[in-house]
Amino acid sequence: MFRSFGRLFLPYLVLLGSALGLIFYLVKSVTAHLAVSSMTIQPQAVSSDLLGIVKENLHHSLPVLLIQIIAIIAIARFLGLLFSRLGQPSVIGEILAGILMGPSLLGYYFPEISTFLFPIESLDHLQFLSQIGLILFMFVIGMELDISVLKSKAKDALFISHSGIILAFTLGVVLAYLTYHQFMPDGVRFIAYAL
Repeated sequence: MFRSFGRLFLPYLVLLGSALGLIFYLVKSVTAHLAVSSMTIQPQAVSSDLLGIVKENLHHSLPVLLIQIIAIIAIARFLGLLFSRLGQPSVIGEILAGILMGPSLLGYYFPEISTFLFPIESLDHLQFLSQIGLILFMFVIGMELDISVLKSKAKDALFISHSGIILAFTLGVVLAYLTYHQFMPDGVRFIAYAL
């Protein structure tokens, strides 16, 4: 084992020893300082209620954002791994995690959990962070884009994308035609309602 370190073994020991010595010195000086200053603290000022401390700190935006990030990543990773084990792309599980944690399911069936995890005043921070994540995601996709493959599949990609847009638009106009008389506000023409 020591031979694999070779010439780095001595600097490694010096670095490790220095770091441990500094940590020991700092811990010793802080605990000595706390022992002196703890005599002046009143017992009533120290709260032993951990849940109260957590609830008090959840009024700040940073801890709420960190809890939201942890919950989103954990559930998205779990469902992504589950779907990849089922032979499906992991992104399908991640999309499902977003739907499950959104207002349509979590907010509808468990509104207390939804308002605790995603309070309205914290959604601006989460939306800003999601926009940064989207920009970075698009940047990574752009870095991995192979122009030669895109050129060879340009006709297929154009046909598929236009077909998806035309099909969705046509179904939307048909739905507007079926619901026009029932839901259309007064003074709105059909073309505006359909669009």
